[in-house]
Amino acid sequence: MAITDTARAKAQAAVSKAEAEVSDLQAQLNRAKATLDGTDAAGDLLGSVKDVSVVGSLTSGMRDSVGVDRAKAQAEVDRLTAELSAATDKLTMAKRAQSALVTVVGPDRPEPDED
Repeated sequence: MAITDTARAKAQAAVSKAEAEVSDLQAQLNRAKATLDGTDAAGDLLGSVKDVSVVGSLTSGMRDSVGVDRAKAQAEVDRLTAELSAATDKLTMAKRAQSALVTVVGPDRPEPDED
């Protein structure tokens, strides 16, 4: 394998790794957003019964807990959004590096048959 083939393979590996990281973080972010939506729905439900005297007093602790859960879920969404942004930038840079390499060494060519 020539040096240029090795360089191409490493560049492709970097792009593939970055694409996998972006895909993984996107899936994690979607799950975190679903959790946040569920927490919001639970909070809305508990908030709607707070004015009913007996039920409202019984659910006050749950409403507090939902507030904490929502804050944690929002923090996770924010963290994943930041990580996804960084991973997307890394993918863009890997693709640019791969493109620059192809410009310098030329496109990948199949190996000639040795008959």
